[in-house]
Amino acid sequence: MIEYQVLESLNEVESFFQANLKNPNGPDCIGLDIETSSINPEDGNILLMQFLAGKEIGIYEYNDENPTILLIKEILENPWIVKIIHNAKFEYTWLKSIGITINNIYDSMVAEQILRKGEEGGFYSLEELVKKYCDVELNKSIRDTFINHDGINFTKEQLDYAAEDVAYLENIYHLQSNQIAAYSSELWNIKQMEMQLTPILAEIELAGIKLDVDRFKLFYESNNRKRKTTETKLKNILETELLNKINTEVGFNIKSGIVGEFLEFSPFSPNLASPLQLQKILNILGAKVDSVGESILIKLNHSESVPNNIKKVVELYRKYVEYNKLCSSWGLDYLKHLGSDGRLHPEFHQYVTKSGRLSSSKPNCQQIPRDSELRSCFVAKEGYKLIKADYNSQELRIIAVVSGDEKLISDLKNNIDVYSNVAQQMYHKKVNKNYNKELRDNAKTVVLATNYGASAFAIVNSSEIPLAEAKEIQHTYFELYPQLYHWIQTEGFNILEKGYAITSFGAPRIFKLPVMSFAEMKGLIEIGNKSYRKLSEKKLETYHELKHIMRAGLNHEIQGLAANIIKLALIDIYNKLNNNYDAKIILTVHDEILLECYNSLVSEVSDIVKNSMESIALQLVPQLEIPVEVFVGENWAVE
Repeated sequence: MIEYQVLESLNEVESFFQANLKNPNGPDCIGLDIETSSINPEDGNILLMQFLAGKEIGIYEYNDENPTILLIKEILENPWIVKIIHNAKFEYTWLKSIGITINNIYDSMVAEQILRKGEEGGFYSLEELVKKYCDVELNKSIRDTFINHDGINFTKEQLDYAAEDVAYLENIYHLQSNQIAAYSSELWNIKQMEMQLTPILAEIELAGIKLDVDRFKLFYESNNRKRKTTETKLKNILETELLNKINTEVGFNIKSGIVGEFLEFSPFSPNLASPLQLQKILNILGAKVDSVGESILIKLNHSESVPNNIKKVVELYRKYVEYNKLCSSWGLDYLKHLGSDGRLHPEFHQYVTKSGRLSSSKPNCQQIPRDSELRSCFVAKEGYKLIKADYNSQELRIIAVVSGDEKLISDLKNNIDVYSNVAQQMYHKKVNKNYNKELRDNAKTVVLATNYGASAFAIVNSSEIPLAEAKEIQHTYFELYPQLYHWIQTEGFNILEKGYAITSFGAPRIFKLPVMSFAEMKGLIEIGNKSYRKLSEKKLETYHELKHIMRAGLNHEIQGLAANIIKLALIDIYNKLNNNYDAKIILTVHDEILLECYNSLVSEVSDIVKNSMESIALQLVPQLEIPVEVFVGENWAVE
């Protein structure tokens, strides 16, 4: 049974901390947890605050008695005291709502994500960590009894539960910290970075971004009209083609019930949301396909043997899928995520992705496309502007440095457009961002995919570039930058031999390898690269698994470092702006940071943001500047 003290007055709270803090004016640590009547501060209250100081647990039954809260505020905002919290953004957000800004956070969930180094998982619960580090089973069934609680008369079971939630935090903290320190000094630096980032992400979530609802509805209605028009055209064509096909081959009118039963759906009203139905229709029309995935449809459109009528069906279906996706992802249901302040408050996840890149949910803002119509719906509040700052060709510049390709580094230093350069060499035509742009786009698609170890076959499956053309672009790219080619070829094998990939800043990703020696893995890949048809089914499966690991490892060394850069930039910008300027970071998407800034401060804040981002990038990639482009406007579509 865990012992604890219920703190009911200012004197009891004061006595608890005085007796149990080892060093109130120097380095120390406390565990912290809270119980609330709701998930969201907008519609609930803080019920209990639990503290672990030394070996003692104190539970404060929260009320807004000012002197007591001021004392708790002083403790939680003390920069010398580490606050050990599990999933700290939750506590940070709630305590911020009552005027407390927690300082010096250690989040045990984020620490575990760092320790797992890219293993499957992500959201590690307190129960999992208490079991792993303390071999104790927590009973979380009591949690739901706090929902809608009035804050009066807590049961013994509720208080016992609250005490358990904080009891093991310091043990977990020390065990995790020791493991991180033992792994490497670089991983310790990653931990330090992530702990500084946690409260900043909480602040970004609290700030939110304003949505112009009327403009958003117009965007949805426009896409919905296009979807319906495309759907009607497609169904009309399908009806005509199916009638012609079946009347000709079966010899009687399709409108008889027998043919309808044979098709298992009505040919006059096929469900376009059903890929299986479209697959059956294409097969009936003569295009034998085993799915209607994007790569299959692209191949159909490129095949000279496919008749034009089928290509027309495929073209319309792809348009329908595009509009349908826009309507489902950015439809009226999206407005359910709006807060009472008319702003979206996405939840950020700082170390759930294997590369360490930030992700978000409720809603997912990382997947918002660069569609100017959609982005124009995200706006600044009155009297403010949006500042958009993003790194220019960040990943291309990272791979230039990581690979050590002197020619690529030199070209980027001299502001040579690499994609246009590759396209000009390949097509023997003048190419730039405004002239023969489609050729530059082809080169860019192949170059970016190639940088992550993708083969020409893989590129063709996800683009509209013919195989021969993709191969030739790759060949041209490697001829121009031979050191890069050598790096891609050798680094993948290095990753297999080590069993992990690591960014130059020290963020690792561990891979689970097949049970075989490195020599066996290398031999299998070399055989498969020459002719994978020679491999047995089992060896072919292993070959694809190894190639995936090599690609994922290369991806981590590039995108993982890009993630390190943007996180450090967020920390630096926040520290420079906080309490000094009427400007807030309101969103970050991959290599881009979005701020809302008071009109008269836009020029000064833009310079701070640009200088900060470029300075941080230069610290991690000192051989080559990564320039930052800054745009200012009323909405996010600004370029």
